[in-house]
Amino acid sequence: MAPLIIAERRIILFLVSFIAGIVCFHQLDHTALQGTPLWHITGAAFCVTFVLAIIYVWLWVRARSGPLLGMVMFSLFCGAFGYALAALQYSLHQPAHLDAPFRAAVTAKIIDIDGRASGRSRLWLEVIDTTPRHQNLSDARLRLSSKDMPKGAVIGALVEMRARLFPPPRRILPGTPNFSRNARIADIVASGFVTSDMHVVAPPSQLSAALFLGGVRANLAVTLYRNLKMRAGGIAAALIVGDQRFISEPVYDLFRASGLAHLLAISGLHMVLLCFGCMAALRFFAALFPKMASRVAVHKYAAVIAVLIGFIYVILSGASVSAVRAFIMASLVIFAVLIDRRALTIRNVALAAFVILAINPIAIFGAGFQ
Repeated sequence: MAPLIIAERRIILFLVSFIAGIVCFHQLDHTALQGTPLWHITGAAFCVTFVLAIIYVWLWVRARSGPLLGMVMFSLFCGAFGYALAALQYSLHQPAHLDAPFRAAVTAKIIDIDGRASGRSRLWLEVIDTTPRHQNLSDARLRLSSKDMPKGAVIGALVEMRARLFPPPRRILPGTPNFSRNARIADIVASGFVTSDMHVVAPPSQLSAALFLGGVRANLAVTLYRNLKMRAGGIAAALIVGDQRFISEPVYDLFRASGLAHLLAISGLHMVLLCFGCMAALRFFAALFPKMASRVAVHKYAAVIAVLIGFIYVILSGASVSAVRAFIMASLVIFAVLIDRRALTIRNVALAAFVILAINPIAIFGAGFQ
């Protein structure tokens, strides 16, 4: 591995600079910045990034004999670009506007059903209507936990209930997770729990593409759970579509105690088995027709089909950070096969990290990315 790392150490340096820029922005005192649009910070960061890009291009054109200076300048550009992207993402999302807990009657649309925590289902809701005193919650997003779920409470359904709502929790101690920052990026205005019976007002209708795919994923998980034995069905739903709702706490504790809980999240193992398993199966099938296989680059056609299958799998599995990272790395390996280049390199890891952080800079603080 030593020659491989030495030959590609520059991109690792650039990635570290990019991550450092994101982290530096989030080290700001966001309590003091609460309610500020931050466009002045974002604009200044992009201006600095643009200036550094011009300087780097000038150095590259006029001073190619000085690679060290160019590498330092590009590292500064990556750091400034990471800072600017983090500032832009933070500016595009409004802060929570709740100061104290309260109770409210809520009519909302279910946009996601999360895993279980202590026997309670977690619901992601988009508020349609609420009590007159809390009209500022209209069109806001809530994250509630409920002990009982009616049969018709599926993704896209309209439900009504009474709930106890709390503002996103602030950071308690330095170094602890900043849940209010994560809630702001996810557009979560409040979290809490359901205090009454939940009633389904209307079934799913006129779903967006995201809600439709979420409903398909949830239906696949329910089908797996019902058609297999209870424990096997819950594990199969987690392994195949990334839905862990049907795994009981004792079973999950067994996975955690054995150090295998990470297998329940869609990641590299799943993508390798799917993409490269499809490639191997297609090449094996093509080998049954030797005349065709000797004239056609079968491995390249198999690689393209494997990427398409992997993309569909990522969408159906909820596109978690670990799944997207695994898909990007698998795609890079397959792309290297298509252009007859070396596939297994350290550069793949760095490029996958660049893509994920460019799309979602706050993913740097998630366990899935790390």
